[in-house]
Amino acid sequence: MTTPTCLCGCGRVIRNGSRFAPGHNNPKLWTVELIVGAIRRWTSEHDGSPPAFDVWNRAGVPRDEFPAATTVKRVFGSWHAALAEAGVPTVREPRWTAERIVAAIQRWTTEHDGSPPQYVAWDRAGTGRHEFPSTHTVKRVFGSWHAALAEAGVPPVRAERWRTLDAAFGHWLAGLVDGEGCFTVTRRHSGAAFSPRFTMRLRDDDSAILDDIQLRLGLGSIHRAAGHGNSMPCCVWDVQSGPDTEELAEVLDRYPLRSKKAADYAIWRKAVELWSAMRSGHRRSRRERDWGPMVQLKQELESVRRYQSGALACRMTAADRNDPRSKEVAAR
Repeated sequence: MTTPTCLCGCGRVIRNGSRFAPGHNNPKLWTVELIVGAIRRWTSEHDGSPPAFDVWNRAGVPRDEFPAATTVKRVFGSWHAALAEAGVPTVREPRWTAERIVAAIQRWTTEHDGSPPQYVAWDRAGTGRHEFPSTHTVKRVFGSWHAALAEAGVPPVRAERWRTLDAAFGHWLAGLVDGEGCFTVTRRHSGAAFSPRFTMRLRDDDSAILDDIQLRLGLGSIHRAAGHGNSMPCCVWDVQSGPDTEELAEVLDRYPLRSKKAADYAIWRKAVELWSAMRSGHRRSRRERDWGPMVQLKQELESVRRYQSGALACRMTAADRNDPRSKEVAAR
């Protein structure tokens, strides 16, 4: 009895009647005729409905019976060219128009007991992209997430969340920002623009703290950073969009900082106000705007940090410098 081997020529023994060994879907074996036959067979097995590109991939079809979608595109140049060659009508995935996005947002709100979708929750839900568009698509069509909610007639809940915070959480948050927060004015678009930004970085095993803050406030996003060298993996809360920085500033106005970082915040607060005025004042391009005042605030923020670091060093006595605890404080 002849032992079946992989048709790609690797010599590996195969079982279960397959044509290829696992992982050996050799695209060179898929000729035009074989691909056309596979598309027609799929169409026949699905009541005359031709395959769509992503459905073909998601269906988990056996690769010894159907070629990978990327193989089809390589041979024919495009998916629709392959369907045309097979003589089946092409089916394009419906584009996410403004009307369809509005309907998706309203459907989400209905399915969640009247609670409108939040930007992060929409992504984290892992919703199928046939039922809901990606957040990137929503922003591309409407310009911003909140503009899409407004068009759908759904009031965003984010803006009201911080107003209902209990005082204990607000002051706890201010204390955490005092210790771990970082206020900056960052360069964007290869130096063509500047904007205020706030970040807070904690160890990855403390990520639940940042997740809770982001969930309560609905501001910014959470991302993980891998460890490098001696550094450990960490979790970062990043607030940098214009509306988010404005609302974070209102939170910190209500629950003020108490450490020397309050000086950083005072400058950053001016940058937030300036950025808000620049965004709403006119529609000129980034390169046409006057970034001088923002650059000055960026330099002022950096100089305040340097001065405070130097002042701390001046206050340390010789005995303090030999104290390991003082060295740790100075290193911060």
